[in-house]
Amino acid sequence: MTLQQRAIALDAARVVGATMDRLKSKERTQRIATQRQEWVWLMRRATGMSYPQIGKEVGRDHSTIIHSYNLVEQHYNNGAHDRLERALVEVTPRVLDPLGAEFCNFDPLPVKRRTPPQTELGKLVYGFEIQREECQRRLEALNIAINRLGGADAT
Repeated sequence: MTLQQRAIALDAARVVGATMDRLKSKERTQRIATQRQEWVWLMRRATGMSYPQIGKEVGRDHSTIIHSYNLVEQHYNNGAHDRLERALVEVTPRVLDPLGAEFCNFDPLPVKRRTPPQTELGKLVYGFEIQREECQRRLEALNIAINRLGGADAT
């Protein structure tokens, strides 16, 4: 895990009201299980880490992490936007530097929602997601250009 991802992990743990030690514990009470599931969702959304990578951080199998992510994503899609978006906004500054260049340092998840949400927090998160997509498109175009130049120089 990179330093940036570790900082996001600690922020996400704080946001869900737990410590990393508690998230890594074998404890299975409803409260800690919910906190762990929300932490997984935040990590996946904020960093784009793979399920096995996230599972390794909390000592869980990737299939458990997939289930946790899907469960929270289902709550999110069924109307639990405000609280989860607020949590994502609290974690997101770790992803961004003041100039916004850090958007390019991770592989963003695809954005499913295409219509902007109505809440201010929702609009902010939506804006971050759109900027990540734009940055990804620019990086891909830059990589194509670099490869073409590299190919031209090699001949």
